[in-house]
Amino acid sequence: MLQAQLAQSKSLNAAILKSHKNVDSYLFSPQQAALHDLDELYALATNGLQFLASSQSSYPRKRTKDHHSGHNDLRSILNNSPLFLPSARVMRDRTTLNPDENDMINNEVDDVLHTISPWLTQQAAGGVIEWLVRRYR
Repeated sequence: MLQAQLAQSKSLNAAILKSHKNVDSYLFSPQQAALHDLDELYALATNGLQFLASSQSSYPRKRTKDHHSGHNDLRSILNNSPLFLPSARVMRDRTTLNPDENDMINNEVDDVLHTISPWLTQQAAGGVIEWLVRRYR
């Protein structure tokens, strides 16, 4: 009985997360995306954030009240957002999280997208978006 309960608590998407077929991607074709694991994408995203943060001073940005997490710049996101902590690479699948945890992720993703919006045409921003798409769907 306990085994059945544990099996039910497994991610509904566990097979998809482990399989490299039909991988959703912002930057890559499905075949190319299958060649990149989460560790590589995490490095791509954090390096992208570091690059964007170093050029942020040339794009002063006012924050609006609709931002949830209070991150006021790219360095704050890089250093404080749970989406970019090293532990995010091994976080549980979103389908197993409770609604409050999913709301927190949604708010953080929203904040990151608003913050990187001045740089969306830059390759570094694409790496950040790729991480968000692949890790947080």
